Amino acid sequence: MRAEGCFQFFYASPEPMLPHPDVPTRDVMGTCTEPYLELMMENWCPCRERFVTPRVRRALELAAREESHFMILTTRHPTNSFALAVGILEFSRRDYEESLRKFPDRWSESSYLPYVGSRKSKLVSFTDAFNLKEWMSAQNKKSIPGGQGGIIDAPADLLDQIRVHFASKTDKTKEFLENVCWLESQLTGLPDRS
Repeated sequence: MRAEGCFQFFYASPEPMLPHPDVPTRDVMGTCTEPYLELMMENWCPCRERFVTPRVRRALELAAREESHFMILTTRHPTNSFALAVGILEFSRRDYEESLRKFPDRWSESSYLPYVGSRKSKLVSFTDAFNLKEWMSAQNKKSIPGGQGGIIDAPADLLDQIRVHFASKTDKTKEFLENVCWLESQLTGLPDRS
């Protein structure tokens, strides 16, 4: 089965006191709080529509042919700045359509669409992440895939390597959610409800 993929960067929290410090967690305390991984989704807000919406349209085309599309989540390790792939969202047409129904008027069919991952989507620890250093060096890339230049399409061979790598790794979504709740409690001063 044919598969395509793209990269999407997010800022990982540099907070050293997270309940699960080895789990990359979106920086809810900063100004760049996408992607909305609590729902395995990117483009909750329109700040990245010009990058994400074209990938959603491509994912819908592939889904219509029963082919797959993946969004590889990249970040830099907060202490050593290593470029890492830490998550993979497998686009789900069913979950996409359910999100459109569940949150009416949030998105615009003409310009602003959400990338919604299936329940098979996964976030891993920094320890289990896929290190992008070798690939970036071979490609003579200085900036992290998905960073500053927007989303970059993933070469098929690299997508395959990342998918194989992630298949054997433990999903850390639960720990990610606990970290987000802890960060939000620090931001609001309310007790952590995780």
